[in-house]
Order: sequence, then structure tokens, then C-alpha cells
Amino acid sequence: MRRLTFQGVHQWQLEAEHFADRVLKSESIQYPAENGLGNAKVIDAIYRSAREQCEIRL
Repeated sequence: MRRLTFQGVHQWQLEAEHFADRVLKSESIQYPAENGLGNAKVIDAIYRSAREQCEIRL
């Protein structure tokens, strides 16, 4: 297994700013709600991997 390190960001702030900007410009959002489902699957796999001490393939 390989450890990955990422610089922290305030994800909710970025999403809120993006959404507000698109609403003001009457444009569609870049990240549709379906992305949330994909994110949830990844988070679940992370927890499962930690619990079972194995790699989880999605």
C-alpha cells in the first residue's frame, strides 16, 4: 500500500462558492449531485479498508 498526502482545503466553502457563482451567472454547476454518490462509495471503501486491513477495489 502507498500513502498519499494532500494539502487541506475547505471543501464545503469551495462547493458553496462555486454553486453561488453559477446561480448568479445562470450557468449549470460543474459538480452534479451524482458526484456525491461516488464520493460516498469512496469514503465507505476507505473505512472498510481500514477495518478489514485490505485493499478495496471500486
